[in-house]
Amino acid sequence: MFGSMLNMADEIKSGKHQKVAFPAHITVHKATSNNPIDFVEEEEHRKRHDHSGNHHKEGHHHGHHGHHHHNRHHHEPPLSPTRKLNEIEEEPHFAQQAHGHPSHLHGHLSPHKHGHHHHGHHGPGLIDSHALHERYRAFDTVGKLQAPHLMTAYDLSSFQSAVDLGAGTGCMGFELARVYDNMQVTLMDVPRVTELVKHHFMPPDINALKIEFLPGDFFITELPEADLCVLIKIVHDWNDEQVDKLVHLCFEKINPGGGILLFEKCLNDHKDGPVSAHMWDTFIMTLCAGRLRSGKEYRHLLENVGFTQVQIHRTQEQCTFDIIYARKP
Repeated sequence: MFGSMLNMADEIKSGKHQKVAFPAHITVHKATSNNPIDFVEEEEHRKRHDHSGNHHKEGHHHGHHGHHHHNRHHHEPPLSPTRKLNEIEEEPHFAQQAHGHPSHLHGHLSPHKHGHHHHGHHGPGLIDSHALHERYRAFDTVGKLQAPHLMTAYDLSSFQSAVDLGAGTGCMGFELARVYDNMQVTLMDVPRVTELVKHHFMPPDINALKIEFLPGDFFITELPEADLCVLIKIVHDWNDEQVDKLVHLCFEKINPGGGILLFEKCLNDHKDGPVSAHMWDTFIMTLCAGRLRSGKEYRHLLENVGFTQVQIHRTQEQCTFDIIYARKP
C-alpha cells in the first residue's frame, strides 16, 4: 500500500512536478499532517536539511555548473520520502518514469519510459539504502496496526478473489488473505516495489496465505478479473480525470456481484472537517495533483461509473482511513 512515493521522485527528476512555494518569510518546521508516518518523514527531511545547511563548502567547487563562491553554503538535495527510492536496483526492463503525477504512498508509474540510472548491481529488488528500508518498515508497522480492524469492517466472506492495487508492502493484502482464508489475493504494484516486498516484508505465515504478486502499472497493465478490488490510499493521489479512469478500469474487471473497497480519509460533505482530514488534504496538495474528497464526492464517483449500494464507514478521527464500499450489479 505504500509504494508510490516512487512517482514523486521520478517527476521531480523529469521536471514535471510543481512544488508549492511558501512565502519567503514563512519557515515550516512542523508536520502538516496528523499521520504519524508523515511526521516522521517530514522531521527527517527537516533535520537533514538543517544539518546540511550548517556546513560550508571551502574553496572553489569545480563542476559542469561552473565555479561556486567559497562562502556559499553547500546544501545537499532535500531528503523527501522518495529521494532514495531509485537506489532500489531493478532489471532494465523494469525502468519506468512518472506519468504526470506524484503519488506519495504507492508505486504506480507511467507508460513513459525514459531509461534508468543504475547505482551498481545488487540484484533486482535489493536495497542500497538502510534509510529506505526503515522508511518502508515504518509504513508497514502503521499499516499492520490498523489492518485487522479495517479488513473486518464489512463482511467480504462471499468473495473468492481480490486484487489490491498499489499494494505497497502488502500488509493490508496479507491481512485480507488471513481474515478470509478462502480468498485468493493478488498484490499489484510496480516491479521494484513487488521485489522489495519479496525480499523484506514477507510475513511468517506467507505459506498459509493465498497470495499472488502481479508486477505492473495499473494504468497500463491489464488488471486481473476479481470479485473484489481494493484501493488503499490510492484515489487521493490523482486528479479527477485519472481517478475516473482508474475506477472505470476497476469496474470493468470486477465480476458481477463483486465489490470495490476504497480506504481514504473523507472530508465532511460541507468541507468543514474533520481537522485531521483537512491537514492531510493540505499535505497531499503540496505533493501532487490529488486531493481528499468528501463522502458525497466518493458516492457520486462510484455511482457515476455504475456501482451501487455505496456505504461509507467512518472511523475515529485519529485513524488514517475511512472505508468506502460499493457493489457491482
